[in-house]
Amino acid sequence: MTERKRVALLIAVTGLFAVASAQVLVHLPSTASPAAATIAGLLGGGAVALAVAWLGRLLDQVSRASEQRPKPAPLVVNPDDRLAQAAAQAARHRAWLDVILRDMAEGMVLCGPDHRILQHNSAAARLLGHPAPGKPLFALLSREPVLHALEQLRLTGSPDWVSFAGATPDTCRLVQGRMALVRSPDGTPAGYVLTLTDPAREAEQAAQDNLLHRALARELRQPITNLRAAAEVITAYPGMAARERAAFDEVLTEEARLLSVRLETLDTQFRRQVATRWTMADLHSQDLFNCLAREAARSGLILTMVGIPLWLHGDSRALLLALRGLVTGLAEITGRKSFDLEVLLSDHYVTLDVAWVGDPVQSSVIETWLDRPLEGGQSVRDVLDRHNCEPWSQKLANGTTVLRIPLPAPVRQQFLPDEPPLFSRPEFHDSAIMRAHSDTGRLGQRLLSELTFVVFDTETTGLKPSENEIVQLGAVKVEHGRVLTAEGFERVVNPGRPIPIDSIRFHGITDQMVRGKPPLEVVLRQFKDLVGDGVLVGHNAAFDLSFLDAKRDQTGIALTNPVLDTLLLSLVAEPNADPSLTALAGRLGVAVDLNHSALSDAMTTAEIWVRLMELLAQRGIHTLDEAVAAQSALSGGL
Repeated sequence: MTERKRVALLIAVTGLFAVASAQVLVHLPSTASPAAATIAGLLGGGAVALAVAWLGRLLDQVSRASEQRPKPAPLVVNPDDRLAQAAAQAARHRAWLDVILRDMAEGMVLCGPDHRILQHNSAAARLLGHPAPGKPLFALLSREPVLHALEQLRLTGSPDWVSFAGATPDTCRLVQGRMALVRSPDGTPAGYVLTLTDPAREAEQAAQDNLLHRALARELRQPITNLRAAAEVITAYPGMAARERAAFDEVLTEEARLLSVRLETLDTQFRRQVATRWTMADLHSQDLFNCLAREAARSGLILTMVGIPLWLHGDSRALLLALRGLVTGLAEITGRKSFDLEVLLSDHYVTLDVAWVGDPVQSSVIETWLDRPLEGGQSVRDVLDRHNCEPWSQKLANGTTVLRIPLPAPVRQQFLPDEPPLFSRPEFHDSAIMRAHSDTGRLGQRLLSELTFVVFDTETTGLKPSENEIVQLGAVKVEHGRVLTAEGFERVVNPGRPIPIDSIRFHGITDQMVRGKPPLEVVLRQFKDLVGDGVLVGHNAAFDLSFLDAKRDQTGIALTNPVLDTLLLSLVAEPNADPSLTALAGRLGVAVDLNHSALSDAMTTAEIWVRLMELLAQRGIHTLDEAVAAQSALSGGL
């Protein structure tokens, strides 16, 4: 970004603060330090100090003008006139802001604390579609990267800005950006600013530099080859006078050596220069996988996301292209059209597995894939080298074969700590509810490993089904021992009444977040379609079922599917162990996302259920009927 554009961006953000200050002109603070700090942290650069000083002078002038304005007598004050004047001044500031932002290359979006868009420029509109003021940001950009960036900024000792990478909801485009908090004069967060770029465009520029590098390398290597060849020819003719030959040999050899050194120096310098131009940021695996699945579908390939999504660090656009190249190679060598994708935690990196049933791929074959060219002249190897990554293929103990790709771990923590909940959900034992969902029908004799499960969880306004309401419903499918991440289901529900403060502290869902959301009958109908003939699974499932069953008359929707409870079945598999979700996850090696939501809890429960099926098999429980009988016997004794 040029210095001129940095100043323009600073002035633009100043305009944003001016809009807010115009609406509360009488209370305008005399300093601009929170705003200035935000902008400086977001942008940096030589022009920042000058622009921040300009910002301070501007707001000081506005503040002094406010103090010097003649104050009308109290009886003459007309609040409507005050509001009209404030609205007119806000409109003027907004018009100026639109002019300033219009021609900026970077996308810029200002959001309030409710994640609704307050202002944006045309570059952001090109990246995100239609980011109209008042529209929720998460209708245009994936939720998780933004929330994680926000959490990172709110942590004590966090930087002034953080990088992030996300995707549009239709997975057509990856977007990279930076976020900074906008703080009110007292230092509390009042919103945030996003600067957005298209990684594809940045990749094109870097790829052009790469082509130039290769051209220069060819031009230098040719004279080196000629010089060395000449030296060899001269050496081959011993008839030349010894003194002349020795001098000539020395010159040619030294020239070749110097050119070789220059070539290596040029190569090193160029790689350093190019490396700084590739944008590396924390990236959510689900965003990357969604875009990769969409790209692969164009070639007739089916990619299924399994497991719990994780964070990794890399160049989103380049990784997308490299992974597409590797998957294409796998399809060619194996003849398969479908693969599973999963990310796993490791000590110092995040492992990406592309899985199938078959033989491992030889290293020599993988080497040929690495040399395949990608868009813009770079190769798969170029991309993976920048990520310090070398893929290999191996067969796992369960018989599955994977192409394993180790990628850098994220800068942020994988799972940010959350505030401790005000209350924890108690164990809810209702054998009558579980009996009502024990009819297995034609599925009873089927092996658990063959069935389709829908693992679900709810968030509610309280603990009593007769008095409280569901505010969120999350679910994910499990098939053939795999958690289908792409089959995730998450809906916020409008309960039709205010949400108690105590429950908000537990699940984080506010009245503002449910405004405009569908009622329970709409969400339950969607959930019933998702479940189909599958088997429901929940942790402490009787609690969630009690809410769903209590709303049967209200919604007219009844769920009659058989239900399994991981809390009860964990006691069958491990009779003396702690059956709580966190303890169970710890024993089974399942990562727990402490950012509490219905979907994250459902994901955790699904991973637990996959491992729990193996423990149940060791106790002779293989079919659905056997599992239902085991939990019924235990439930009746509680």
